[in-house]
Amino acid sequence: MVDIDAVLVKALQQLWLNNIPSKVSIFGWRLFLEKLPTRDALYRK
Repeated sequence: MVDIDAVLVKALQQLWLNNIPSKVSIFGWRLFLEKLPTRDALYRK
């Protein structure tokens, strides 16, 4: 069985090492960590 945290770490490393715009990297990072500023999350803040 594969450890989910290890898969997440590998995905995040690949995200930052690719030659893509930083705003895309930041969006992907927030998406993986479930930290996107949704309307519901912003309302709770």
